Amino acid sequence: MLQTGMVAANGSSRHDPAAAGRSNGFVRGAAAFAGGAAVVLAAPFAILLIGLPIVLAVRGLLEILRWLFGAGG
Repeated sequence: MLQTGMVAANGSSRHDPAAAGRSNGFVRGAAAFAGGAAVVLAAPFAILLIGLPIVLAVRGLLEILRWLFGAGG
């Protein structure tokens, strides 16, 4: 059995350091894509999380004013 980094008698190697770098490129690319997707999905969620309570508070205040002064039907 060959150990890591050893070359067989026919010159082939089971462990090629250059091949390991190529496979890591795909994993790094996939991780970068997942991170980018998370940022793209998190930004609108953060806007909703901050903006929704403000919009609801303003709408509630306007509804209270409308009720107090009898405006609207």
